[in-house]
Amino acid sequence: MRPLAFARFWSKVRVGDPDQCWPYQGGLDHDGYGIFNDLPRHSVRAHRFAFKCANGRDAVPMALHRCNNRSCCNPLHLKEGTGKDNSDDCFAAGNYKTVFVEGEDHPNAKLTNAQVQQALALIDMGHKQVDVAARFGVHPTAIAYHRTKRRRSKRR
Repeated sequence: MRPLAFARFWSKVRVGDPDQCWPYQGGLDHDGYGIFNDLPRHSVRAHRFAFKCANGRDAVPMALHRCNNRSCCNPLHLKEGTGKDNSDDCFAAGNYKTVFVEGEDHPNAKLTNAQVQQALALIDMGHKQVDVAARFGVHPTAIAYHRTKRRRSKRR
């Protein structure tokens, strides 16, 4: 590791007590992780660089936060782990809800549960899927999704 990169990186981290999060003060990516330019035209997530600084090697396969703070660079808050470990941590922290939330409670829902039932009833009465979708102001694939979901649930 180049000494200049090491010094430049830590100048962008607000270092505190060992038990505190040390937030990265440089740029953040769209997910809220710090981004550090290690070499010209080569950027790395700041917590991965912090792990490398502390351990002398890259985290394999990834560096995970124990503190659930994406901008934290405190080496004591970082651990090595797999994608499954990351998913498990995310779910345990309550940050993985959209995968398990269904119906109108899902943040991307376009229809209420009642509207879905109305749309499916119209389909059952012989209305075209395109017309039903237009009536509810959604794309026809939204109606198709609910039709497929209903068929699969009946098979079980």
